[in-house]
Amino acid sequence: MTSATKASDLPLLTPLLAPKHWPSWLLIAAMWLFSHLPFSWGMALSRRLKPLVKVLMKSRIAIAERNIRACFPSLNDAEVADMLEKNFTGLASMVGETAYAWWGSKAFFERLGTISGLEHIQAAKTAGHGVILITIHTTCMEFGAHILGNQLPLTALYRPYSNLVLEWVSQKLRQKGQGIVIGKRNIRMAVRALRSNGVLWYTADLDVKTRKSLFIPFFGVLASTLEAPVQLARTTNAVVIPMVPIREPGNRYRVKILPPLENFPSDDIEADLTRINAASEQLALMAPDQYWWVHRRFKSRPPGEPPFYSS
Repeated sequence: MTSATKASDLPLLTPLLAPKHWPSWLLIAAMWLFSHLPFSWGMALSRRLKPLVKVLMKSRIAIAERNIRACFPSLNDAEVADMLEKNFTGLASMVGETAYAWWGSKAFFERLGTISGLEHIQAAKTAGHGVILITIHTTCMEFGAHILGNQLPLTALYRPYSNLVLEWVSQKLRQKGQGIVIGKRNIRMAVRALRSNGVLWYTADLDVKTRKSLFIPFFGVLASTLEAPVQLARTTNAVVIPMVPIREPGNRYRVKILPPLENFPSDDIEADLTRINAASEQLALMAPDQYWWVHRRFKSRPPGEPPFYSS
């Protein structure tokens, strides 16, 4: 995704040149070299990293399986195992996609990516509304964000990298475009962007510890669901539009933008959040094996319920 982050907002570079950060710089160099391979070669190599990804995310395999079995109780063992394997193939693909996303040109994304439903965003903006793009975490989210971000300016709430070198490089590269990437807690800037007829990329499927959430069904399982997107829509009169990036066969990608939620928001926040989770389910079902099943979506439980995941 593009970003207009100012140089003054970047972490200081000089401390990042210390020897302890050299492994991270070697990783960045490897990613840069990787991004210059033909895309089909690079993605074939990236998918071969699946065994390593499974080792590095060993603790997440059980979480993903628990989520899939809870959300798709009709699947048998073989079908669950198949979805898990496809999911980790997608996670391995994400490694290479990130490199291409960071250094890809506008022509590169136009060649590989297709956007359907862009007229829904354009209609809302023409009518003088900001747009909240309600989306979910998928294994090709980074790539999809760049495909859409190359067509229109985006504002996105994001979680900074814990690795300071990756954070510095990612922000530096994002300065090339017109979008704005802001810290996940900077709701004030998100409000400002929406009131300026902007487009906010908002992932609505995180389990975050906060009092401003309700337990709403997601695939039939109660999930802690943030009230923030509803409150943002109420405060800014923004239109809420579901959207999801999907990885298609042949190393192609599609960003699917659905029609806006009608008569939203209402006076009933629980009903509104139910509609958001229903939309999130609809997005996930477009490519179920690409959803971020490794996330502990159901870690928060209503009072009296036992833990959803084993320790």
